[in-house]
Order: sequence, then C-alpha cells, then structure tokens
Amino acid sequence: MKKMSKRQKNKHRTKRKKVNRKRKKQQLSKRRTQSKRRTQPRPWEPVKMEMFNFSNPIPPDISAKKRLALIRSIGANAKKDFEEVVPILVEIVEAPM
Repeated sequence: MKKMSKRQKNKHRTKRKKVNRKRKKQQLSKRRTQSKRRTQPRPWEPVKMEMFNFSNPIPPDISAKKRLALIRSIGANAKKDFEEVVPILVEIVEAPM
C-alpha cells in the first residue's frame, strides 16, 4: 500500500467525518420516530372517550351587559377560590417528605 500525502489524508478524514455525521443523524432520526410511534395513537384506533352534550348555562335571552356581569362574577369567585387553595397546595408540594 502506498503512502498517502497530507492532502489525501485530509480528504479521506473529512470524507469519513461527513459519512459518520450522516450516519449518526440517521440513527437519531430513526430513534425519534420510533419514540413518537410508541406514544401517539394509531390513526385507525378509535378514541376511547364518550361524547356528551351540555346546555349553555347562560340563557340566550339575557342582554349582553347582564351576560358580561355574570361572567365577571364567575371570574371573581374563581379568583377568590384560587387564591385560597393555591397556598395550601404549595405547602403540600414543598413540604419535606
């Protein structure tokens, strides 16, 4: 086997590096698609959830101002409940075991 010149060695190295990078990329993309396949449901499988309907809690004959006031009161109650419950939950989560 002949000795290779520096230029030939460098060419050979860069070519091998490119090939190795491409091979690694393919392996990574293959792993990613395999992991996605495991977590995502197959398109032909039916969704296991019952569908249900519920009526609108706000009657349609109420004026826009009253509807807005009703929604704002619901929001205010939710905010108050949230401010009461969150500190308790934070204590529970941050408590040492």
